[in-house]
Amino acid sequence: GLWIVALGASLVGDGQERYDPLARSLLAGHGFSRGAGPECLHVPGYPAVLAGAYLAAGGPTRGLIALQMILELATVSLIWAGAKTAYGKQIARVAVGVAWLSIELSVFTRQALPALLAAFGTTLLCVLLVRAHAEPHWAMLSWAAAGLTSGLLALVRVDHYPLALAAPLVVAASASTPLARRVRGIGVYLLAAIIPIGAWGVRQAVVCGSIGLPGWEQYTPVRAPFVSWLDTWLDDPRLIDAYGYRVLDAGAPTAFPVEAPLSLEERSRASAALARAKELQTLSDPYVADTFTQLAATARAERGLVTRSWIRVKRVALTWAWVPGLLPRGPRSVTKAAVYASWWAVLCGGVVGTVLVVARRNTYGILLSLVVLSRSAMPFVSAWGAVPYY
Repeated sequence: GLWIVALGASLVGDGQERYDPLARSLLAGHGFSRGAGPECLHVPGYPAVLAGAYLAAGGPTRGLIALQMILELATVSLIWAGAKTAYGKQIARVAVGVAWLSIELSVFTRQALPALLAAFGTTLLCVLLVRAHAEPHWAMLSWAAAGLTSGLLALVRVDHYPLALAAPLVVAASASTPLARRVRGIGVYLLAAIIPIGAWGVRQAVVCGSIGLPGWEQYTPVRAPFVSWLDTWLDDPRLIDAYGYRVLDAGAPTAFPVEAPLSLEERSRASAALARAKELQTLSDPYVADTFTQLAATARAERGLVTRSWIRVKRVALTWAWVPGLLPRGPRSVTKAAVYASWWAVLCGGVVGTVLVVARRNTYGILLSLVVLSRSAMPFVSAWGAVPYY
C-alpha cells in the first residue's frame, strides 16, 4: 500500500479531462463549472470528493491515492461484514480473498476515476438493503439510509439508475414481512433517494435550464449517428479503443476491420465519412452525421433485430471474458496466462453461484447477481460501454 502511495496518482483520460478541472473549479470558488460557463453535462459526486482530497492533502497526488485506498479498505470491510453475517466466516474469507485479488485494485487506486467510490457506494447499498431485510427493528432506518446512498450514487455514476430501481424491489419481494410494511419500506427508500437527486435536479433547472434526471445528458453520445451505426456490427470490445473513444486520434485507423460484417458500399461510405470527421476533428459535421444516420438505418433494416441482439450479447460476453486485456496496462506476456486463468475461474464461479442462488431463492446472492447484471447493461446498450470501467 505504501508503495502505491509513493508512485503518485495518474491524471490521464477522463480524470484529466473531466474530473480534475471540475474539482479545481470547486476549490477555486468558481462553483461546478469548466471554462466560462457552468457545467451542465456531468454530475458532481466524484469531482466534489476529488476536491475534498485535494484540499486535505494540499495537492492532487497523495491525497487522492490515500482517499481511494481508504475507500478500497472500507469496501473490503463491508464485504467481510456482509458475507460473515449471511454465510459465516469461511465464505467471508473467500469473498475478501477475491476482493483483494481484484485486478482493478492497483489500477483504479492510482487513477482519478469514480470506480472505487461507486464500488464502495454499491456495496454499502447492498449491505443496507440486506439489513432492511434481515433486521425488522431497524428496517425503516435501513431503508432510508439505503435510499439516501442510492440517491448520492446517482450523482456519482448516472448508470446507477437501473440498480437503484431494481435492487429494493428484489429485497422487498423476497421478504416475509407483511406487504404493507414492504410497500412502506420502498416508499421510504424512494423519498430518501429523491433528496439528493431532486436537489441537484433543481440546480440543473435553475442554472442550466434542463429538467430531467441529473446526468442523463451523458447518454446523448450513445444516440449519436456514428455510435448508432457502430452498435449494428461491433461485437468485439477490443475494437472500441480504436473505433470508439479514440476514433478521431491521428493514429486511429480510417478503414474498418476486415472481419466486420460490412458490405463494400457500406465500408466505403463509412471510411469516407470517418476520414472527413478526422480531418475536421468532429463527428457532428452535417455530412458525417447524415452519412452515419443513413448507414445506421440501412444496417438496422438489413441485419434485423435478432442479429443485432446477438451482436450485443456477444459484446457483453467478450467484455467480461477479456477484462484483464482491456484494462490499461494489461497483463504482461509472462503473467498473462496466470491472470486470465484466475479471472476465468472467478467468472465460472460467478456463473455457477448465480444458478445456485436463483434456484435456492437466496436474497443475498440474487442481490449480488443484480449488481453484476446492472454493470452488464452498459456494453449491451452501446459499444461505448464495452470497457472495464463500466
